[in-house]
Amino acid sequence: MQDTVVNDWEALQTGRKITTENASRFLEYHEAYRILICVRHGCAVRNLADHLSKNHEGSKKERGEVVKQHKTLLLKNAKDAALPPPLEQPFPALGKPQKAFICQEPECQYISTNRDGIRIHCNKQHSWKSSAEEREHWSPVWVQTFFKSAGLQKYFTVLYDEKENFVDQGDNAENVLPARSTANAAEIVGTSNDTEVAAIATDWKEQDEKLNEALDVADAETAKTDHTLWFKKTGWAEHIAGCTLKHLSQASRLPDRDEQTLHEAVKLNGALIEKCVTGLSSLDNETRRWLRSAKHSEIDQRPLARLQNVESQQTYAVYMARLLCYSLRVLQSCEDSERLGGTVDHQLGEGRGSESDADDDSEHDEDGEGDSDGSSDSDTQPVVVDVFKDARRLYPWQGRQKDLLRRVREGIENCWDKKSQLKALLDFYESLIFQHVRGDTFKSAILHFLAVLGIYK
Repeated sequence: MQDTVVNDWEALQTGRKITTENASRFLEYHEAYRILICVRHGCAVRNLADHLSKNHEGSKKERGEVVKQHKTLLLKNAKDAALPPPLEQPFPALGKPQKAFICQEPECQYISTNRDGIRIHCNKQHSWKSSAEEREHWSPVWVQTFFKSAGLQKYFTVLYDEKENFVDQGDNAENVLPARSTANAAEIVGTSNDTEVAAIATDWKEQDEKLNEALDVADAETAKTDHTLWFKKTGWAEHIAGCTLKHLSQASRLPDRDEQTLHEAVKLNGALIEKCVTGLSSLDNETRRWLRSAKHSEIDQRPLARLQNVESQQTYAVYMARLLCYSLRVLQSCEDSERLGGTVDHQLGEGRGSESDADDDSEHDEDGEGDSDGSSDSDTQPVVVDVFKDARRLYPWQGRQKDLLRRVREGIENCWDKKSQLKALLDFYESLIFQHVRGDTFKSAILHFLAVLGIYK
């Protein structure tokens, strides 16, 4: 009897058996892609009932309850599921990323986990042959895929460092659990002390919060010794050293529901990019070849053209939209700071940076203690957190960039005609792109934003 209890406990802890009690741990739903991932097997599930029946323990009744619990989820067909943007953080639920190769042709983005496969592709599709100048026409990458069944793999690239510890939550989920003897397991199941468990949980939560606070601030010394070649080359880590990473990352997010001006700015950004891409066809081939070239003195063999993959253009448009949102938020914070004599009010700054603090403000107002005359006691005031302090300090405004961005905002808020709004945004982007940077590369707002974009919080 004791062995049965222990085995059942282990099955629930490792995901061999999934019930309504542990389903939230081992079945992970991602609404953005409409997929349901089985954490134990590290892949998306196409048919939950069939998956549970074939791959997990438990009675038919227990499996039926789990299926019923998840029946309202909207799931995409494997062939229709969208892929995440390239070089984002990996999905822990999918397990450790695997090594693969990506074609270096800009419009291609073909990925293969087999070296012979990528070599054959480059040879047949791009007429490439190995030479002394170019031994390989592909680059090594780390990839993941939502579905692992033959014919359904659609790989996407992720940011991953093999040297860093990565907790594999896939097929080896049992290895993550600490080893316990049979007697200890039975004791935990049958005689656990609620008071002791509560004390341990409280202590763990406090320690976890302290650790998260420490990790939120980039350490300057760690930045100098970062072991990844990419961060050494870009200098991102040293650039944002000492900053609260969470605040910088939040400042660059896409618009919240109530940020109407930013929503319109994102639409304007998409319209401008589409107009520019469409206009490429009106240029002669030689001009487009120069535009495509990365060298000042050498023309590229092929002309600049629209990307064959529509999703790739959308991905880059989102990056530009986030740059625009980030710039507008920082501009607003700078104006607030100047108006208030160098200090930004908690509600002005944090209201755009943290939902939890915004909720605190609303509760404060409901209690009638949020008057602007400051008559309430200091004990009842919320903690002042200037979430844009680092962004204001790092953003490298140059020349007329502030004035040009104000015109973009003014055009949106005053409902200028579309042509005038596009012209204002184009002028702002032009000031960012055609900017001379010598010595400190982060004097460019675009290069500074790339460092912010590299933060994953």
